Amino acid sequence: MRTIAIHTSKGGVGKTTLTVNISYELAKRGYRVLVIDLDDQANTSLYLGVNKADEFNKAKNLDEVSKILYSFEKRKEVIDFLKEDFDSPDFDCRQYIKEDSPFNEFIIRSGFTGKIDILPSSYRTKMDDQLMQTAGGGAIKQSRLNRVLQKPEIANAYDYVIIDTPPSQTMVGINGLYAARYLVIPSQMEYFSVFGVISVIMNIKKTVHVDMEQRSKILGVVPMMTDSSKASRLSKQLLQQMLPSDIEILPDIKRTTYFATAVKDRLPISAFAEKKPKEGGPAAMQLATLTDKLISRIDQEENTQGLKMANKIESGHGLLFLSQIMVPTKESNTSRTKTNRLLETFEKWGFNFVFPVVCLSDEEEKYRLLTGLPLYEAAKEAKLKQIWVFLVAVHQEEAEKVIEEVQFQASFNERLIESEDLEEFRKFLNDEESMLTSIPGIKDGYAKFDKK
Repeated sequence: MRTIAIHTSKGGVGKTTLTVNISYELAKRGYRVLVIDLDDQANTSLYLGVNKADEFNKAKNLDEVSKILYSFEKRKEVIDFLKEDFDSPDFDCRQYIKEDSPFNEFIIRSGFTGKIDILPSSYRTKMDDQLMQTAGGGAIKQSRLNRVLQKPEIANAYDYVIIDTPPSQTMVGINGLYAARYLVIPSQMEYFSVFGVISVIMNIKKTVHVDMEQRSKILGVVPMMTDSSKASRLSKQLLQQMLPSDIEILPDIKRTTYFATAVKDRLPISAFAEKKPKEGGPAAMQLATLTDKLISRIDQEENTQGLKMANKIESGHGLLFLSQIMVPTKESNTSRTKTNRLLETFEKWGFNFVFPVVCLSDEEEKYRLLTGLPLYEAAKEAKLKQIWVFLVAVHQEEAEKVIEEVQFQASFNERLIESEDLEEFRKFLNDEESMLTSIPGIKDGYAKFDKK
């Protein structure tokens, strides 16, 4: 499951337009999408048709408007979701998610196989640090959304989670940034907006900077409402000069009045273009191009991350936590030779699981998921549904940080974590017959250590 936050510090730049239309483009491509609206303006919820926009439009007087607003008091939505006890056996996250967006009718009618569900917002979603502290308290408060997204009923149900964050620095918004593996920043191409983008990037890195590691990858900046003016062109050039080298400028979304028309009709721009190709066609093509670019960037990022197997990470005696992770089904570019070597090892030793490792690198002071894509390719070839993962750390006091980080890493790698019993696995690790280090791809990064 891939989590993407659409984030900016300024309203009115097209954040809702991006959130909704990227979600629709993903659904058109067959992906299952969950939209999480964390903005108390609730424009995304309105656009997706779950916030009674039709009823508001038909209201004849203030009393009728008040009744509609009062109905939100009884509805379960994102702020209630974040206050829940996620560990309670009675917790059911599905009761908060709305599956009746009219956008799904467009998807079905057009013959697409994806879907869009939404965790809605309303005026009740507010910045309230005290509220969030009572829900979890301390350091856990910013990671609540990230925790619940890893639950099987969500992690297994969606391919993408698109998060609409509020422009203000709220605890609800920080939850969105913390939960996102990837970030997209929309910005108008104006001089002041360009400097605002740099400020947004600095704030993001400060907010989600965890234990010497940048938690969320900024995929790029989307120039919004661009035109052929000199100011727009020069602003884009200035932005290019000011951006860090690892953050790129993504495809433009040009200025057009037809976005407003589509929003008024509560249509994705792609569906609007089907009705009026001449008017909506160019904008629909721009959103499609942007979506394809985002998918490509994420594919590239995950392939690079998956193949970065650290050579000098030590593991062995610091077993702290054990989980199971799902074998992903998506194909990846891996070495067939390595895959075949792993299969031969499985057959020779009778293994029915393999062992990714997560631990702390002394050299880089970063937590790494030592899997390597060939392991997963081999696991798929061997028709395994699950594989074991165990975590190690240089210092025992790092255990909690390691556990939290591996949950995050496994989440963005589309691998589900569930608690498992340690004792049986400990016995296996202590059995010299297990020949753990004989598995190619693990033995290079597997060594004993006696650090205190």
